Amino acid sequence: MEILAPCGSPEHVRAAVFAGADAIYLGGPGFSARRNAVNFTLQDLREALDFCRGFGVRLYVAVNILTADGEWDEMCAYVKALADLGPDALIVQDVGVAKLCHHMAHDMPLHASTQLSVHSPDGVAFCREMGFERVVIARECDRNMLEKITAGAGIGIEVFVHGALCVSLSGQCALSAAIGGRSGNRGLCAQPCRMDFGGGGRSFALSLKDLSLMDDVPALQAMGVCSLKIEGRMKRPEYVAAAVHACRAAREGREVDEAELRAVFSREGFTRGYFIGNHADMGGVRGRQEVADTAAILPQLAERMRAPTKRVPVEVAFAMAAGEECSLTLSDGQDAVTVQGDVPVAGRAMEVAEIERLLRRMGSTPFEVAGMAVDAAPGLQLPASRINALRREGCEALLAKGVARRTPDYPCGEALPLPMGRVQGPEPRLRVHCRTLEQARAVAGVADEIVVAPDIARAGGLPVEKVIVAPPRFVADEAKLKDELQALAGEGINRLLCRNPAHVVAGRSLGLDLHGGLGLNLFNGVAAGVWQDFGLRDLTASMELRLAQAKAIGGGLPVGVAAYGRLPLMLLVRCPFGCACHGGKCPGALTDRTNRRFPVRCHGDHCEMVNADVLWMADRLEQLRGVGFLSLLLDDEGPERAVEVVRAYREGGPPPQGHTRGLLVRGVQ
Repeated sequence: MEILAPCGSPEHVRAAVFAGADAIYLGGPGFSARRNAVNFTLQDLREALDFCRGFGVRLYVAVNILTADGEWDEMCAYVKALADLGPDALIVQDVGVAKLCHHMAHDMPLHASTQLSVHSPDGVAFCREMGFERVVIARECDRNMLEKITAGAGIGIEVFVHGALCVSLSGQCALSAAIGGRSGNRGLCAQPCRMDFGGGGRSFALSLKDLSLMDDVPALQAMGVCSLKIEGRMKRPEYVAAAVHACRAAREGREVDEAELRAVFSREGFTRGYFIGNHADMGGVRGRQEVADTAAILPQLAERMRAPTKRVPVEVAFAMAAGEECSLTLSDGQDAVTVQGDVPVAGRAMEVAEIERLLRRMGSTPFEVAGMAVDAAPGLQLPASRINALRREGCEALLAKGVARRTPDYPCGEALPLPMGRVQGPEPRLRVHCRTLEQARAVAGVADEIVVAPDIARAGGLPVEKVIVAPPRFVADEAKLKDELQALAGEGINRLLCRNPAHVVAGRSLGLDLHGGLGLNLFNGVAAGVWQDFGLRDLTASMELRLAQAKAIGGGLPVGVAAYGRLPLMLLVRCPFGCACHGGKCPGALTDRTNRRFPVRCHGDHCEMVNADVLWMADRLEQLRGVGFLSLLLDDEGPERAVEVVRAYREGGPPPQGHTRGLLVRGVQ
């Protein structure tokens, strides 16, 4: 298994490679999910690539944020620049960007970012069909789900084994965007979840311990996981070195120094919670003692980073004869170089052992002497400085050959243009999302479409032609879900709201009519074209787009917006109140430092934290014209209030107290 290390700066690259990582990942000058890291200029990237290639270490560039239409020309130029540099792969979230990369540089490998929220076999099947060579699986997958995923993956499976845990499923968090306009999907998460959100007798209910699956590395190996990923591009180089060292020990069956890992960074220790299905003791915050422990161990770790873990064995042959230039040949089994030095002079004969000692001093190069042959005629000598110079010249020549051999060539074509033209009707359809059967029955006469969970659809009493089924956002049991959808299709309910890639695959396999929900994170027209190719009939724009941006998305599909309700801010597999909900009711809401209450809604295998304020746009209906439909997200409204809301979006209506315009007006960074 590959050990994959995070790098937030050139110093991290040296730390990761010297510690013995097999691959590193980093962000370039733009479009990376850690835009606040130091990151790399294109020249930095070139130097990092050459350095890594010398050690036989792979380098992946994260291009894993959502890209708006207004940034498309810049993204096209960036992809071309990366293709010219030749990284070993790009890590991508946006399906439109994935299509662009395939179009411009088809040979360049792509890895599906964890921001795509893939957590099931059908999600992996989507990535495989998209042409990804690898997918980074959601941290929320337990061991049983990972076994199912790896059993029939058909592409590489990468798993996070160490580092910080997002409390929300990656790619499905809008908390930072909603609170301060800093989008995690755009690489600027302000980590508000680390602040004190309290409820149910708990404080800091959203802050989790760091993940560490070092004890589970043998199990991951047995499953067929191809890459062990370490989180931490924002952490210091010493952290990276310690984590790589621990991963190497775990992979080789040696004891892992957990005390060292805890000292360099932890939040009240580590957790295996998601992997083993035990969510009871996952919460943690970083306190003063952890900070002090880190300060104490840094000098020890810095010392370890001074010399590389040798990676490339070489055979060395040195010859020295009277009247001839001495020669040095280095071979790593694939490349070989011979360099010529000075003519030796008569004098005190150099001992073979002395020559070998000088030639073995490989310093910080990637090389390690595996075999040595010295043929030195008697009675000859060379200054030690000349032998050292010859060794350095030989290493540089062999290194250059290795770098050239490991540099891929990605022919790059023309940019992929954005689709032009929009699909729009005279008035947006009203698509009403209902949480209860009573809501659904009440709005049936005034809504154009009714979105309900499978159990509500089964209850009956709803106009079949209006019903769109919305499966759980987190798919814990795909076989059960498909059985439910097939049974509903037999009753004439054959419209499916797809809120993650797995829903698209499942819906297509059953021949259902597919509609795109918020969870697909639609941000640009090329992505709209991808979803259209997968058979979707319409799409919901990301709630992080301004209204004008959403209305401008081109292509052949109607695009709607969420225009009412408490927008979902987090998708939580672990209940923040520590209760085993399983279909029951979570106790109320979480309260932040400003005393704002964020309701938490339980849906069995997962929870949603929704916004404290209700989005209201019914007094701005003229501005909403031009979108395909309006999604109205009902929460705890009674039947009468539900009907009032829908009618307000037909006829107009004043905003309630405590409302917000959301990101439709202010957008995100």
